[in-house]
Amino acid sequence: MRLWFTCRSVTMVSEPFDFIKVGLPPLLSITDILSVHEQDTSQLIHFFCSVAFADDHELGWDPSIRRILVDGHAQYEITLNSANGSSVYVTTDTLADFGAEAMRGRGTRVFKGYCKGDPDKTPVAIKDTWRASDREREDVILNEIFADMAKVMDKAEVEDVQKHFLTVRDAGDVVIKGKVDDTLCLLRGENPPSDCKMYEIPPEEPPSTDKLSKETTTTHTTVPPVADFKVSHRVHIRIVFKEICETLYSVRDLRGVMQMLLDVLKGVNARSSRRFIHLTGL
Repeated sequence: MRLWFTCRSVTMVSEPFDFIKVGLPPLLSITDILSVHEQDTSQLIHFFCSVAFADDHELGWDPSIRRILVDGHAQYEITLNSANGSSVYVTTDTLADFGAEAMRGRGTRVFKGYCKGDPDKTPVAIKDTWRASDREREDVILNEIFADMAKVMDKAEVEDVQKHFLTVRDAGDVVIKGKVDDTLCLLRGENPPSDCKMYEIPPEEPPSTDKLSKETTTTHTTVPPVADFKVSHRVHIRIVFKEICETLYSVRDLRGVMQMLLDVLKGVNARSSRRFIHLTGL
């Protein structure tokens, strides 16, 4: 038996153990998360009791998202808490989720939807993602870019550049039970111990038993300890944009692709101007 733990920042696994004979071994990473350090089966019983009586959000469920049926199709009601107050957005379609299946990472999903209570159901884009904890939210970065551009451009130039950026309607960190949803609190702000080993997951299907496969199939074993491994903590955030955009890879018209690339260059030039301002202290 092994114990596994995973979040958007890291996946951890214990050494294998016989829970009937010997109890729990030391974990490979962040041992105090499960509070198991004694070779005692009572610790295993305590763990399963903790899981059985844990609240839904402690088991990974997000209470700020509610699954609903709209015209027979599954959609979601997503709550966003920001400086403007609490708002609920109802999704109508999924715009992007191709990078959300991995257990670790940003887990970005973008939905098309509208603000609940809006009689016109004005469509907006709702982005749900996990940003790196050492970076600001996109809305904060955009405001800084626009503020810096205003120092070196006139009003007309700033307005022209702003057309090439998304318009933020609302944004905020996800709050669950009064606390910001992040991995820093979940992992108590710690990194794996220096003697932690990296565990390589074997393939889903067992290798073939024929001679050729035996000669060419690599073995899957643990690799040497990685002393400088650091957990990249993440914060769960949501941003609502006014514009409903089309991804570049879905555009099949060459003229449209070139126009999009030109618009991207204008945005890059604006960010370069901001970087120049920051370095020179203007």
